[in-house]
Amino acid sequence: MPRLFKRPELPQLLSVSELFQREIILSIPKWQREYSWEADEEVRQLLEDLTSFIASNKHNYVLGSIITYLLPDSSHAVVDGQQRTITLYTLIISARDVLEKKLILEFGSISSAPEGFRALYQTINSITRKISLDAHAKITVPINMEYGDGNALLTAMALKEEGALELVSVTQVNIWSAYEKCKDHLDKTYIESSQLGEFIQGVLQGTFLVETNVGDQRQALDIFFKMNSRGKDLEGADYLKNYLFQKVDDDQYDDLSEKWTEMTKALRSADSSRSKLKTPEFFLRNLAIVNNGEKISGDFGVYEYWETKFDEDPNQVNTFLQDLQEKARVFSYIAGNKLIESSAVNTNMIGAEFFTGTQYIPVLLAGSHLDKYNYLSELVNGRYLVYILSQERTQDFESMVPRWAKKISELPKSASQKEIDLATRGVPGVQLDQGKLLGLENRLLDLNSPKDDRRIRLVLATASLSFENGLCELSEFLKKYRPNKHTGFDLDLILNKDEIALLADKSESKYFFGIGNLTLVNGQAKHYANKQPQAKEDLYGNDKGVLTRSLSSAQRSGDRTLNEICRDIRNDFAADLNDWDEEQIEERSRFIIQRFIHSLPTVLLP
Repeated sequence: MPRLFKRPELPQLLSVSELFQREIILSIPKWQREYSWEADEEVRQLLEDLTSFIASNKHNYVLGSIITYLLPDSSHAVVDGQQRTITLYTLIISARDVLEKKLILEFGSISSAPEGFRALYQTINSITRKISLDAHAKITVPINMEYGDGNALLTAMALKEEGALELVSVTQVNIWSAYEKCKDHLDKTYIESSQLGEFIQGVLQGTFLVETNVGDQRQALDIFFKMNSRGKDLEGADYLKNYLFQKVDDDQYDDLSEKWTEMTKALRSADSSRSKLKTPEFFLRNLAIVNNGEKISGDFGVYEYWETKFDEDPNQVNTFLQDLQEKARVFSYIAGNKLIESSAVNTNMIGAEFFTGTQYIPVLLAGSHLDKYNYLSELVNGRYLVYILSQERTQDFESMVPRWAKKISELPKSASQKEIDLATRGVPGVQLDQGKLLGLENRLLDLNSPKDDRRIRLVLATASLSFENGLCELSEFLKKYRPNKHTGFDLDLILNKDEIALLADKSESKYFFGIGNLTLVNGQAKHYANKQPQAKEDLYGNDKGVLTRSLSSAQRSGDRTLNEICRDIRNDFAADLNDWDEEQIEERSRFIIQRFIHSLPTVLLP
């Protein structure tokens, strides 16, 4: 039998009044996102757009489109347009309540108001609720929102019973905030009931949406994926959530909703200022990278990877859902740079955290089960710093990380340091060859401009800590000096700018503003800036950092062990601040760079 092709239903242009007054209920399925429009962002923008339309001479305002499909009870399930339709319905309720308030103020009561106002009020009131035509005459609302108990709040608002309802979900809080925003805007913008009435008529009769209703959920989602480019952008994780709801039985909806909610809560708990690290999209992308052992590319890469995996083996859906919350908890610790078991700061990752990178996260996620997770962190930190400092091609690094993550994920929990090293060496590109090592050295020698300050600070701090005996933590070295607490460090030019300018005619040395002529000082750099090198003997000799302290020929204070470390440093590089010249600067550059390289984990070196 030849295959039959069917044209989708023709889109229908509906006024806001028609959208909510028809007998059809708009159903927001459980697999939809939370209602997430923010009162001071998207809701405010919609109100301003509608207000501008009402004030113009335009005959209509097309707000956008919604995509729905038919359910067995004849209601329309909303695939795209949830945020828009809920906000419009909330606006209608708020318009009803503000109009009621103004009519009472102007006329004493609604019944005393002119007939036109009474009719408008009744029209709005009838839109907010529906009455079933049976013996029970049950009152419902034109939107049935299953997720986040949104329907309970919308019904309470429609019936003016919201005072008895406790707001418990994100959806409810956002809907209520939208309602309050709409009320405040209408009350302040339209002083008289006649002005508000004109606005209401413009929204109900002059504002339109285009509804595309199709045969089933799969087709609706397919159209949505191809057409969505408005509002709050959806990500692969949103599509995956929708897909999972299609895969589970109806009696599993609540369990899936709970698991997804708990996952998002765990991610939001991450101790990080970077919002990206707290999203399901970023988490699921990294989880997919670990599973796949390859990069996940494209805007819909996350959805496509998991969809393919679950289609090949449907049994993996339950396993995936069972592990979701725990994996999200682990990920939130990694995103917040915390140790997984103790939630203490992962000090082995402070260097990488300083550059706010994320490309290395799959390896940490892959090894989160290891007893020697601390050691793995040290390797990851070192390899990421090499990537940053040597300006390695991002494409190469991001292609190598998934393969490394896959190898690490296959190790047993009790894997030894040797086994972790073997897995690491088995991934091409992780270990440095002589060419990459030489490239790193040359890049570090080339650091000589203000844009390199963070890199230079990291190298100087790491080199100093390779000699330190616990006097300073890396985290303190990496923070700028705070006078009120006498903590942190500033960068100081040993040979100051004026003296460098005097030498400019004689030399074009790239080392003057590089690692060799810069040092970290436990004080404000401006206090050092105009001094000649020989005048800094006492200043450097009292510094908290041994690398800076060793620039002085005689350390003035501190314990014996600290001063012995400085003497050991001077045995390898004896600085002479009385004769600080280009040759010494170059020699110090190479000395510091070698100390930095030797501080890297041995397994990474040739």
